[in-house]
Amino acid sequence: MLSLSSLSSPPPQATGILGLPAWRPEDPVFPLDGFIASLIAIILAMILGLSLAKRFSLFHNREKMSLVDTSVISDDYIPRVPLMNLIQVYIMATIISAVFVLIFDLSKMFAMAGALHNAAEVALIILLTRTDGPMIMYPIILAYLPVVWAVSTAAPWPFDAGFFKFQGLISDFLLFFCTVRLYLANRYHHFHPTPEREAFLSEECLSEDDEYEGPVYKRIMFLVLASAFHTAGNLFATFSPSFGAFLVFIGSYAIAFPLYGCFVFTLGPRDHMIRFPSTPTKELWYFLAAFVLSAGSVGYAFAKAFS
Repeated sequence: MLSLSSLSSPPPQATGILGLPAWRPEDPVFPLDGFIASLIAIILAMILGLSLAKRFSLFHNREKMSLVDTSVISDDYIPRVPLMNLIQVYIMATIISAVFVLIFDLSKMFAMAGALHNAAEVALIILLTRTDGPMIMYPIILAYLPVVWAVSTAAPWPFDAGFFKFQGLISDFLLFFCTVRLYLANRYHHFHPTPEREAFLSEECLSEDDEYEGPVYKRIMFLVLASAFHTAGNLFATFSPSFGAFLVFIGSYAIAFPLYGCFVFTLGPRDHMIRFPSTPTKELWYFLAAFVLSAGSVGYAFAKAFS
């Protein structure tokens, strides 16, 4: 949502509800009513995504899903219920961030809530890459949030906005990498099943009310598309301060978060997602790739702003 291509100008007085200093530059073609209408639209789209995700808790038998999980799930599989719950938290955190933009505009105050959106992405990345993810994500998030809040609060303009965008893009890229890897691993696993998986999909293992809902890798495509739209929209808005670029960003969110909701909505009791291969060295390389891509994007925007 934050463009860095106008950083050479001092931040104007905000057009937000409280009229506080903001990161968003003044632009005669960036109308306030369009800005607010776009934010309301994205909030409604994310509420739709959350409603789809909540279908899990409203219509699925959690106890049944947990029992099915324990019959075959091991460290080789993604814990499905925590993942579904975390996606709901991710959508809710993003809704809160959008509400903060309405109130405070794009500013230091917004960064306090915007960091929750990024923290949820970090939690998803940890859950997808670590077998002990549910246990270690909390201390990592508790360490991550104060750092982002402190730097975003203490750093002067334009480094506060630049840092916030930089760290957010890193988590965007990493989450996209993780969803692609998850898709590829489960697609391979579907066409090269283990004996355990073949036994689980046999008729002997199914109760009469169970229905096979097709290969899970097809539903993981919802995650791939959601993270791709989200990252692409964020990148596009990084390079352009125009209202059109902002609308592209809004459109990417309006597509991405209902897709996250669709993923949770369509998962069934027998959808088991195998983990993709992960080692500390491999994850370090993915992190360095995300770091370089984010630094290059922010660096290009800074160079463009001050050229």
